[in-house]
Amino acid sequence: MFEPGNGSTSRMSGLLKWWGIDESGNTAALSMMTEQVQHLISSLQGIYADAYHRQLDLMAQANKNFSSGLSGLMSCRTPDEAVAAEMALLKSMAEDISAQCRSYVELTHKLTGCIEDIARQASLLPADAQKPDARETVQQSDGRNIKLVGAA
Repeated sequence: MFEPGNGSTSRMSGLLKWWGIDESGNTAALSMMTEQVQHLISSLQGIYADAYHRQLDLMAQANKNFSSGLSGLMSCRTPDEAVAAEMALLKSMAEDISAQCRSYVELTHKLTGCIEDIARQASLLPADAQKPDARETVQQSDGRNIKLVGAA
């Protein structure tokens, strides 16, 4: 496919053939694929940014709860108060860890949905991208229909 000495034009032609794009000058398929990748990158950045901010909020709350629990533990006067303060601190820690785990599960579900959407769109693009009657919407994993980026 890429033979030395044929120049950049032949290499580009070979690359376009490898991508499944004809050399007739129809760049619509390539533009559509590029827009799909840009949309993917944007979606992933949003998903990771949301998860990052959620984790920061959860860590701040966990630190606040832990400080409060230690303060309560240090102010105990009797063994019964100390046991109650320890249990409250442990309960708070367990709730904070649980919230962080739920946040990671939510992130995993969002990423899985994004990857499913990519696979679904990728299965449509190579054969359908150059056809005028290409599908314009895809059903996401959560049941919503989305318009394919670049679809007419």
